[in-house]
Amino acid sequence: MDEVTYLKSIDPIMSNLIDQFGHVTLAKKGGDFSSLVEIIVSQQLSTKASKTIYNRWIELFRSKEITAMNALAIPVMEVQSIGLSAAKTSYIAQLAELLVNNPDFLTDLNNFDDMVIFKSLTNIKGVGPWTAYIFMMFNLGKENIFPEGDVSLQKAIRELYQLNPDEYGDLIKTWTPYCSTACLYLWRWVDQC
Repeated sequence: MDEVTYLKSIDPIMSNLIDQFGHVTLAKKGGDFSSLVEIIVSQQLSTKASKTIYNRWIELFRSKEITAMNALAIPVMEVQSIGLSAAKTSYIAQLAELLVNNPDFLTDLNNFDDMVIFKSLTNIKGVGPWTAYIFMMFNLGKENIFPEGDVSLQKAIRELYQLNPDEYGDLIKTWTPYCSTACLYLWRWVDQC
């Protein structure tokens, strides 16, 4: 049984969302330096603002390969000039230093279970739980992730299920082992509201 069929069979509200939006599956984007930077940039920003700033960040490389080493060569003031806060600029620099010293860090995450991956990511300054969950879901293709604290997911669950965040436990267990796909449907629902 695939994830959509499973969710449809165990949750009538999710079944309605699946009927409404069709077959939605998790697409793995790949977990490299640039993709984690993109998530850091997007923290607490609108989609439009984060895309604009991230595209400016890419332009800073001036056709050079987007690597941790090349990122460290860009002056801090130049990075901040694209609209990144001093904190996010520092987080990206620290991530770049980590990857220069341990180039296989992100690739090696695929060898560990979800809890070890989560702890490894959240040990990086600037990578909190939400960032780690989003990276695990979209970049590592982890199928059973629920990004706690995601405002859009909270809105969807509050309105569709009439639950508050402290009441999510049983619902999340119901979706296991396909929480990531359930989240995709909830985000689709919020986007069309």
